[in-house]
Amino acid sequence: MIRQIDWREFNSKVELLRSTCLRIAVAGGDNAAHIGGALSCIDFIAIADSIYNFSSNAKSMQSLILSKGHACLAIYALLATSKITTIDEIIESFEKNGSRFLGHPCKHQDLGIMYSTGSLGNGLAYAVGQALHESKFKKDEASKTPIVCIIGDGECNEGIVWETMEFISKLKLDNLIIFVDCNGWQQTQRCLYFKDDYKLLHMRFNTFNIDSYLIDGHDYDQINSVLNITSNKTKVILGKTIKGKGYELFENNNEWHHGILTKQHFDEIHSN
Repeated sequence: MIRQIDWREFNSKVELLRSTCLRIAVAGGDNAAHIGGALSCIDFIAIADSIYNFSSNAKSMQSLILSKGHACLAIYALLATSKITTIDEIIESFEKNGSRFLGHPCKHQDLGIMYSTGSLGNGLAYAVGQALHESKFKKDEASKTPIVCIIGDGECNEGIVWETMEFISKLKLDNLIIFVDCNGWQQTQRCLYFKDDYKLLHMRFNTFNIDSYLIDGHDYDQINSVLNITSNKTKVILGKTIKGKGYELFENNNEWHHGILTKQHFDEIHSN
């Protein structure tokens, strides 16, 4: 049974995660952070965590895989707000030599990060392997928590994504949920699938033996409704999102794909 969400608490959680992303980003100084892509997928992470309670401990966090690893600010913010680690440790060490918190997630079992992501598409392949292992060898109550993987729309240009989808088609994994963060941008240009409002990308996913949905990625009711649909297949949820969601300075501005957030920027945002 999927847990019911207190929407007032949820909205507060989303805002806290977004503001924590900025606190971490500004701490990086001249080491730029991927702000836009982190803010666009916060809603997916927040609602999945609210339902499945990934951030209750490091072991549970192992079931949440951020394949678009450049958006690591979102995961680091969740680790900090859930007390798996401290915001102070992240801020003091973000993007510094020897840190556990680099510009892409690196494997640290005590944080619940079981796979180093950032090489596009590889995180999805890992998530499938983990879901397959869980379905075959773990039959306890905890194993009913699905593996949730977040990929980007630009990441869908990688052949490994579609090779993995072919594998998924044959496995019929009902314990895997894939969010596609369709924020319309790649590193240097508009996403190829943006021009037709993601209809072609949706059709492409529908050629596989999965259940796929095209929704507003910032509409919590739509996300929640899709997650509550009973299915015996892998779910792929394509959520149309806004890169840099939540702050006018960043929204739909691809300069913030990998921009440097200065203290001046930070202060201006919080004075408005």
